Amino acid sequence: MDQDEEDDDEEPAEESIDFESMVIDVVDRLEESSMSDDGEEENEPLLLEEGGYQQRGLGGGGGGKRYSQLRSRDKLAYGLGHVFNDICAALWFSYSLIFLQNVVGLGSFLAGILLFLGQAVDAVSTPISGKIIDESGNRKKWYLTGSILVIISFPLIFMNRSSTLFVQLVYYSSLIILFQMGWALTQISHLSIIPDLSESPRHRAELTALRYTASVFANILVYVIAWLFLHGSNSSSIRMDLIGPQHSLQFRKIALVCSFVGVVASILFYCLLQVRRTSSGGKHSDQTSTTPLTRTIKSTEQNGTTPSLSMFRTSSNTSVYIQMFKCSMLYKVSILYTTSRLFLTISLIYVPIYINEYYSGTDSSIVASVPLASFLASLAASLSLKSFQSCAPSSLWRNNQFLFVLGSLAGLAGCVIILWTPFNADQQVLNVYAAAICFGLGSSVTMVISLCSTANLVGSDTQYGAFIYSTVTFSDKLLNGVAVILIEYLRCESKELCPTYYRQVLSYVNGALSIIGIVILFTLPKRLLASH
Repeated sequence: MDQDEEDDDEEPAEESIDFESMVIDVVDRLEESSMSDDGEEENEPLLLEEGGYQQRGLGGGGGGKRYSQLRSRDKLAYGLGHVFNDICAALWFSYSLIFLQNVVGLGSFLAGILLFLGQAVDAVSTPISGKIIDESGNRKKWYLTGSILVIISFPLIFMNRSSTLFVQLVYYSSLIILFQMGWALTQISHLSIIPDLSESPRHRAELTALRYTASVFANILVYVIAWLFLHGSNSSSIRMDLIGPQHSLQFRKIALVCSFVGVVASILFYCLLQVRRTSSGGKHSDQTSTTPLTRTIKSTEQNGTTPSLSMFRTSSNTSVYIQMFKCSMLYKVSILYTTSRLFLTISLIYVPIYINEYYSGTDSSIVASVPLASFLASLAASLSLKSFQSCAPSSLWRNNQFLFVLGSLAGLAGCVIILWTPFNADQQVLNVYAAAICFGLGSSVTMVISLCSTANLVGSDTQYGAFIYSTVTFSDKLLNGVAVILIEYLRCESKELCPTYYRQVLSYVNGALSIIGIVILFTLPKRLLASH
């Protein structure tokens, strides 16, 4: 919010929060941002009244900020900003269990506990990071802090420490806690920069697509590097059941090379990107958040579904957080993001395991090539999404709601292919590739759109952006760990007792996540799904 626009006779210490005026102001800002982006005037912005969107004249209001087009340098720099985190996440989910079980020799239970510990620390650190970043306002400073924590901890996780079990547990637990704290700081500070760079939904969608494209590149890079170091160490060492303590050096090299690439990307991001600060000296303005969340608060108050806002009319920032937690829209967006992210995580972890256990052929390179095909499909989808929307002949194809449904249906198609693929069929290889491509296409589209909806939820006032992002991603981080622990706990001791277990995991779990995402999608207002 602009302090210069406040009246001179305003009482800064005693004034109560006027949510109705903020609702009008945020709509004016969004509409004027749209005019700046598209060069077209809008005379009838949307205003939330009686629980819905009604047409209302602008009436000369506004005074909102106008943002110029994003520079190519800023776009490139922002795309590089999360590469280190993405590289670490790919290694963490794809190889940490294998390394801790087969190389360090901790066993499946202890390895699973350490992975869950990391996800739990990440989940707890996320909202704390969001509040710290919002109060500071200097997002790049906290990005640098988080990156340093990741640099000094993550490569050491893939160092095999030959010692007693107690020393090993203390060593790996300490490093994992430090790594996940830094990872959360880096992720939330990077995500919350999106609203700072532009108020335009179109620009935010473009930045989100760039972020996801860089993420796919990072995943591809990690898998290629891992394949290069593991391939040739024995006849088919890429297979998980043949990885053991003899691969300790290979994993160390993988972690060091990947970390070097990530550090270079983080340095380029920090040096090239220029971001406006959202507050001065870490203090918020006396105005409260002008996000779509406040519009939901206004709507639900009128419908009688939440307590009256007069109960919370105070200049305290804590009151704003309480009001946000009372809004169903925040939880709906969180579920939308979590289902998309969990679909991606389950696919990332269990497609290689499924192939390793159920592939009837002898070509072990398929363990590397199938996930690579999935990532390439994700890359193609994220790169073409913006161009496809701008060139689409019908407005329906430019509708993010429609595209999310298409992405979910692609994921469901992959689930069906996996479910109905016989183990000994001649077409098994083609079916597995087809399913992986469907998973890649579907997860790419749904992830980009769910992140766009989160950016639109932040709105034009970004001082609470980190808090919203941390809240949305909290359940994702925790459920990732819970899902892996639960899936491994329910697995039969012998493969012969449940020969189709991992096939059912990929089919039923991912299928359920896709359906839940579609259901939640249709409960969101279209404003949150805008991309241009």
